[in-house]
Amino acid sequence: MKATRFPVLMYHRIAPRCGGDPWCLSPRRFRAQMQGLARAGYRAAPLDLFLDWMRGEADPGPGRFLLTFDDGYQGVLDHGIPILEALGWPATLFLVAGRLGLGSDWERRGGGHRLLDEAGVRELVRRGFSVQSHGFTHADLNALADDARLEHELTASRQRLEALTGSAVRTIAYPYGRTDGRVQSAAREAGYEWAFGVRSGFNRPGVDPMDLRRLDIRAGDGPRRLRRKVRFGTNDGRLRTSLQYYIQRIQQRFMST
Repeated sequence: MKATRFPVLMYHRIAPRCGGDPWCLSPRRFRAQMQGLARAGYRAAPLDLFLDWMRGEADPGPGRFLLTFDDGYQGVLDHGIPILEALGWPATLFLVAGRLGLGSDWERRGGGHRLLDEAGVRELVRRGFSVQSHGFTHADLNALADDARLEHELTASRQRLEALTGSAVRTIAYPYGRTDGRVQSAAREAGYEWAFGVRSGFNRPGVDPMDLRRLDIRAGDGPRRLRRKVRFGTNDGRLRTSLQYYIQRIQQRFMST
């Protein structure tokens, strides 16, 4: 069956101790989520396959999804990547190129956390994981009134990551997920062909390539809740919401007969 929709999952940090951070998952919780998806027949797809499908040049088949991590925390390499390698699953990491080896100074919670350094980025690439852009300093691109600063955030990030990895960087995840027409135009000018925000929903043929959809995955999402998010393309993975969806479908079918 030809795929007509493609969910993209958005993660952030993987760490043994999360301190109540809703965007941080313990390795145990992350493993349970990934194994739950695998048991349900889902498989992670590489970024290139997703982009080829968006261009209409490939059919990934049913049950494929794209797995992404924002920011580039060291814990993703230490704790998350081994779990994915055990499943044979790829992932894409969106890195803050100007903060490599430093801390996530944009975080209010906990004073920031360690980010991958250049050696860690090379290790990711060596192990077959994709590295793409998340801006140069994690600045809110929408809030940058200075066009030169906006251009620097976009261009400097892409150039540093390309020099470091030896591979083209043509995809960006907007910091904080914020974007508008001006930012999207600047991203195109800076050499990006694809861009992810944080609007929930499925990606389907015809979706704006500079405003791709993602599903926000958090610490409170157990395996069943996660599967509902992936199945219905929504950030609301509650069982009640799923039941309401099925009731509406039944009512629509009844009314159309």
